Amino acid sequence: MQIYPQQQQAEEAWVSCDNSLTLPPALPTPDESKVLQKIMVDVNTYVDEVFNKAVMGQTPLDFDKFVQTLKNMGLDEAIKTQQAIIDRYYAKK
Repeated sequence: MQIYPQQQQAEEAWVSCDNSLTLPPALPTPDESKVLQKIMVDVNTYVDEVFNKAVMGQTPLDFDKFVQTLKNMGLDEAIKTQQAIIDRYYAKK
């Protein structure tokens, strides 16, 4: 039960949204989980730190350096791993 009209509008928007770009419920293998965890823990920490420093005005965001650092941290491998998980999911359908 919604008390405010905005709540009803939010529910209608949520229900009627386009879910075509939502990732499927694909599960990684134990090895894929290890790869993703090893990479993404550091990547997420780095992204949070850079974002917070940029928002707080402590350091300007050098986007090219930011992207290169993510690549150096293994983000491309994480993307390939995630793609393999999704490809395996769709192969089962």
